[in-house]
Amino acid sequence: MRSSSWLPPSASGRRFLFDCIPDCLGSLGPAGEEQVILTPLGKAPIVARKSEVAFRLHGFLGTARRSKSQSALTRAFEKKGRPPAPVNKLLHFASQGLASMGEKLRIGVLVSGRGSNLQSLIDASEAGKISAEVAVVISNKADAFALERAKRHGIPAVYVRVGRNDSPEYMQADRMHVQVLKEHGVGLVCMAGYMRRLGPEVLRAYPMAVMNIHPALLPAFPGVEVQWTAVEYGVRVAGCTVHFADEEFDRGPIIIQAAVPVLQSDDGETLAHRILQWEHKIYPQAVQWFAQGRLRVEGRRVIVEGAGEPTCQGGAIVSPPLEIDF
Repeated sequence: MRSSSWLPPSASGRRFLFDCIPDCLGSLGPAGEEQVILTPLGKAPIVARKSEVAFRLHGFLGTARRSKSQSALTRAFEKKGRPPAPVNKLLHFASQGLASMGEKLRIGVLVSGRGSNLQSLIDASEAGKISAEVAVVISNKADAFALERAKRHGIPAVYVRVGRNDSPEYMQADRMHVQVLKEHGVGLVCMAGYMRRLGPEVLRAYPMAVMNIHPALLPAFPGVEVQWTAVEYGVRVAGCTVHFADEEFDRGPIIIQAAVPVLQSDDGETLAHRILQWEHKIYPQAVQWFAQGRLRVEGRRVIVEGAGEPTCQGGAIVSPPLEIDF
């Protein structure tokens, strides 16, 4: 048995957390030889076979098929049961084949309205500011302007009618979402003004790989039209939040927040405009950290590997600070 170590990706690299396994494929010995690799999630014994390798991590068995690039995993873990969240995330991306170096993360965007945050992701991708691309846009509104935005950029735009919560039509739409996302090779789902509760099938298919943007400093002011609520409440500071989504609205672990002052002259509209400018910055930044494999969830905390301390940037306090030049 031989051992090799794994070093975490650099802050500027495009490598993913799960590179630790596929990177070994090119250096494995003869079939039947076992070696142990060290990953951020612990030791992973790995055994070479004729056309694939088998590995074990936290008690869950998995396989990786050898390929010409010696990089992409093709199947997720085989053992039944739900692995711990960090392992589940690792395996989800492995099964998507996103472990290859330099490959862009493919995003699926769910949206109900005009899609200004969708546009910010498209713009950041086309400008080369993020290592990701929008692969498909899905809306529950046939006339959503976001679908038109997608078409203008040559991005597939799909309308999926969603029934009332938990109805047969709702569950069918949930399965359709997964089908469309998988067909377009999506590795990260971004909700951008999607005004429906996300279904359980999407969350199961994309564990800790669904993000949401919210125009308030969660956990304060969940819900809708919260900028007006914040002004009426008399808060002195407001802002926006990008977080991982779960079964409840506006509840998942927080990735990044930007805080802006609330002026005495503000109404809901002026405050919403000020916050929106920062939504368009922190959402692409969160996506880029995800694409770099730098996000680690510990309980309710999201650790951004290599991130700096909160700073004041352009009149807002941003935590963690932006690394992309907008």
